[in-house]
Amino acid sequence: MVNEGLIKDPKSFITPVPHHSWVKGKENSDYLENRYKALKEHFMFDTIEFTREIAKMKEWFPLMMHGRTEDEVMAGSRIDRGTEMNYGSLTEQLYAILEKEYNTKILFNTEVEDIDPDTDIEWLLKMQDRKTGKKATVDAEHVFIGAGGGSLLLLQKVEIEEKDGYGGFPVSGEWLVCKNRDIIEQHNAKVYSKAGVGDPPMSVPHLDTRYINGKRELLFGPFAGFSPKFLKEGSFLDLLNSIHLDNIPSMWGVFWHNLPLTKYLIEQVAMSFDDRMDSLRQFVKDAKNEDWEILVAGQRVQTIKKDEFEGGSLEFGTQLVSSKDGRVTCLLGASPGASTSVKIMLDVLEKAFPELTSTEKGKQQLAKMVPFYKKEVTKDLFDQELSRVTEILEL
Repeated sequence: MVNEGLIKDPKSFITPVPHHSWVKGKENSDYLENRYKALKEHFMFDTIEFTREIAKMKEWFPLMMHGRTEDEVMAGSRIDRGTEMNYGSLTEQLYAILEKEYNTKILFNTEVEDIDPDTDIEWLLKMQDRKTGKKATVDAEHVFIGAGGGSLLLLQKVEIEEKDGYGGFPVSGEWLVCKNRDIIEQHNAKVYSKAGVGDPPMSVPHLDTRYINGKRELLFGPFAGFSPKFLKEGSFLDLLNSIHLDNIPSMWGVFWHNLPLTKYLIEQVAMSFDDRMDSLRQFVKDAKNEDWEILVAGQRVQTIKKDEFEGGSLEFGTQLVSSKDGRVTCLLGASPGASTSVKIMLDVLEKAFPELTSTEKGKQQLAKMVPFYKKEVTKDLFDQELSRVTEILEL
C-alpha cells in the first residue's frame, strides 16, 4: 500500500526497534545459547547475535544494565532488524483507504444486536446507533465477526451449530508505563524474558519501546487483571450473558482442569503497585515508583471450547469458527499478533471466499499481495523480499 501510494508515510505506523531475548542464571543462559545456535543455521535468522558479556548487553539495552556486576550470570540475543508497529495508526489508515478509495460504508458507534438468516443465501443484521438509538438493518451474503473480545457474544446470536460449546474467559492487560522522558530515551529495544514456571504464554514479561501518537514510550508487563467485561467499554454482564446451556460443560471443565491458571490470575489481580514494581526491578534494578504508573491496555477473551476428555479446553491462540457453507466466519480468542494475523486471514479467505484462493485470477492477486503464499520460501526469495520491503518501508 505504501508502494501504491495509498499510505503516504510508513513512519506513521512502523519504526525500527531491535528485538532481544534476555535471561538470568546458568541454565537459562545455556538454553538461550543453544536456541541461538539452532536459529542461526536458518537463513531467516542468520543475523541473530548472542552474548554472555555485560559490556555487550550495555550496548544493546543500557537501561537494564544499570547497577549490574560482572559476576551476575545472564545472557542475551538480538535481532537487529526488529520493528515496532503502531497498529492503531495503521488501522485508522486502512479504514480511511476503504472509505475514500473503495467507497466502503463504515459505521462507527453502532452495535450489532442480532444476526438472523434472511434467505438461503443472505443474513439480516439488526443494528442500533449507540448515540441516537436509531435502528437499522443490513443484508449480507457473508458475515465476518472480528470483534475482538465481543466476537463470542456475536457468534452466539448466529443460528449455526458450529457455535455450540464455545465460551470465553475475560482477562484484562495491565502495563507499567514510564512517565520520565529521561528514562524513556535510555531504552530503544524490545526485551523479552521467560514466563514463570506454570504461567500461561501470554504472561512472558518484556520491557518494550513503543511509538504511540508519534512519541517514544516505555512499557513493562504484561500483568493480568480481571473484569467480567468482554470489551474495554463493554458491560459488566458480558461474562454472565455468555453462559448458555451448551457451553456450561466446557466452562466447568476448563475451571476444574486449570486450577493453576486460576491461582495465577488470582495472584495477578491481588498484586499491589509495589509488587508490580518489584517485577520491573528484575529488568531495571534502580526503577523508582514515582517514574511509573499502571494503565489498563485492554481486554482479551481467552477461548474455551468443547473437549471430549476434559469437558472443555482453554485455548491461548486464535480460533477460526465457520459455518459449513463458509457464509459465517468468526475469530475467537486473543487478538492475533503480527506473527499469525496474515496466516489467520488467509484461512478466513479460504473458508469464506474459496473463489479468491482457487481461481487463477485470485491466485495471481494473492501472490502480488503475499509473495510467500503457497510457495516454498527459499533463501533467495526471502532475501529479495526482505530487501524490497526494507526499502519501501524506509527501514
